[in-house]
Amino acid sequence: MEYLEIKAEPNKTKRIKVECGEYEVILEVKPKTTPKPLEGKLALVLDQTHKGYSQTLERYTPSGVEIHEIAGIGLTETVKVGERTYRHPAVDDYDVLRVIESLTKRFPVTIFVTGDKTLSEEAKLLRTAKGLNVEVRYMPPSDYMGKEAIIQAIIDTIKQILEA
Repeated sequence: MEYLEIKAEPNKTKRIKVECGEYEVILEVKPKTTPKPLEGKLALVLDQTHKGYSQTLERYTPSGVEIHEIAGIGLTETVKVGERTYRHPAVDDYDVLRVIESLTKRFPVTIFVTGDKTLSEEAKLLRTAKGLNVEVRYMPPSDYMGKEAIIQAIIDTIKQILEA
């Protein structure tokens, strides 16, 4: 029996042809690929139309996802309300956009989920006008069968972005 040592080069595939009488065997030697972990760091911002989803999302999202909920009037400063969940005060759309903008400076990706069409368009301008890495998802509650369907759609969005 003969042994043959093949050294694979990074990012290159080598083919080996072995002839065995009437048969030939072709082997492919290539570098191992490891799937990307779903523990990437990102910020998820939920506007007031998705208030109350953060507790469930904190349980079902990877640990690298930090959740930021816009609370509206009643808060004077940002409050930590869970292990990875924060609640921010906002009087108007401008305050919401400032929260998103500040998070894009701390996280590689920020996802903004809103049920407000106008606010979603304004947030998309942050990406184009200021070059910020914000993914905007317009998800009005009326388009879904209930709270659970929206939460699942948000979880699916997070997984899709982390796997990209």
